Formats: sequence, structure tokens, C-alpha cells
Amino acid sequence: MKRKLSVILILLLLFLCACSNKDNNGISKETADASTTNLQQNQKVKLPAGFTKDKIENALLEYINYRLWLYPAKIMDAVSEKSFDNYIGKSIDIEIRIYKTDLGESVYAQTNIGNWLAVFKSENGFVYCDGQTSEGEYGWPNNIEDYAVFEKYSIVIPQPHKPNYGSSQRMDKMITALEADIRVSLEDFYNSADRYHDEWINVEVYIADFYEYEIGAHAWLCRRDGVIVEYPVAFEEVNNEIKVQKIKGFTMNNKNEFNEFGRLQFERDIGDAVRHFKWNLK
Repeated sequence: MKRKLSVILILLLLFLCACSNKDNNGISKETADASTTNLQQNQKVKLPAGFTKDKIENALLEYINYRLWLYPAKIMDAVSEKSFDNYIGKSIDIEIRIYKTDLGESVYAQTNIGNWLAVFKSENGFVYCDGQTSEGEYGWPNNIEDYAVFEKYSIVIPQPHKPNYGSSQRMDKMITALEADIRVSLEDFYNSADRYHDEWINVEVYIADFYEYEIGAHAWLCRRDGVIVEYPVAFEEVNNEIKVQKIKGFTMNNKNEFNEFGRLQFERDIGDAVRHFKWNLK
């Protein structure tokens, strides 16, 4: 009888010890301590100046949508491991990494849908995805295994929609400067035309939307006779003023001369135009 009681007491003590090593959720202290250590290590990973968790996540989502909206695989006819089209409505895993490069610490994102990295940049307070890179391409880290993980998360790829290009006073200045430059050019076109001056009256002008961190933009000048003129420019900021530098564009006799991809780009630009006006002589 005494022997049975001893065995029972030993078993009871072992059970109590096991319970003391678990928290209220049944997780062992060893596991909890390990998780806490990993979390603390992750918290020690600091982002370079100008970057935040939210800015990186939003920048990647914006980049994915931009690719789907303006460069759909069915139009490009070029599906690759860098394409997102086959993952619309599906969840993908993302890992934000910090690499040490010749330029200092750089932010990248690795996903589970291909052997590539998304590259992030910070400029004038804006964080944006500057494209994708694979081994052997520009921007690929020298030591692909030498990185620190800042965060892991998952997202569902949404249906493509008009990109959120954003707005600001600086961007308004860029748009206004571009419009003024176009108006001057249209007057020059009208005055320099040997014949058919009227073709440069009532020209529909569409300034394609763009991101503020971009160094250029473009517009479409649509004449009544069907002629379409691309009007690209570069921006330069001098003494807080936006200067516009013209870049050579191209002219189409009508929109039927676009190939399928060019037609899509044109229609997207027209539909998403940040400013639309009709030019007339005053």
C-alpha cells in the first residue's frame, strides 16, 4: 500500500512540474522564451532612415497594382516568374529584408512566387518600389545570404485598379508648369503651321497621371483630325520652382496606329488623366 502511495505521489509531482513549465495557453516556457527571443531579435532590426513598415508595405502593394494595371500579362504576352497576374485573389508571402550594399543598408522584399527581389527607395519623404531584380541583374545584392529580416507577412493580390498616384502642393506645381508649357507649345504649333492652322485649335490635352517622385511626365495632344501627339517632359527643381524640359515625343496619324500595348497605355492615360483641357486661341 505504501509503495502504491509513493508511486502516486511521484506521478503527481511530475505532473505538477510539467504544468508549471507551461503558460495558461498550454505553451511550454521553453517555447515561449524562444519566441520572445526571436521577437526581440526582430525588433532589433532597424530600417534605414526614411523607411517605415507601413510605407514599405504600401509601396509594394502599389507597385503590384501598377504592374497589373499598366502591364497586364495578357497584353504583354510575356508571363514570367515576376508576373503577378496569376495570383490575383490569392495570398502570397512576403519577407522584408535589410541588405548591406555599397550604398549602405538597402531595403528589399522577397516573395514566395519567384526567385527575385523587389527593390525599395526613399526620396523626398516618399518610399516606393523601384522594380524587381534577379541574380545577375542591376541591384541584386552581392551576398544574397547576408541579410536581416525585418518582417514577414502575407497579402492577397487585389483586382487591378487605377493606381493611387497621390497629390501634394509640389505635384500641383509640376502639373501647372507642364500645362503652361503645353499651352505655349500649342500656340507655337499654330503660328508656325504653313497651312491648316485650324487643326491646332480645340486640341484636347490629357496630362497622364504620375507619381510625385518621378522626374518626368507626359501628355497626349489629340487633334480634331485624329492626329495624336505624345508630349513627354522632364522636371527640374530650381530655387523651389519647377522647370520643364521638353523631350522628343512621337506623332500618330490616328489611334489605330497603336499596337495593342500602346493602345492600352493611351486609353489608360486618357481615362486616368490628372488634368484635361481644350486649347483655344484667346
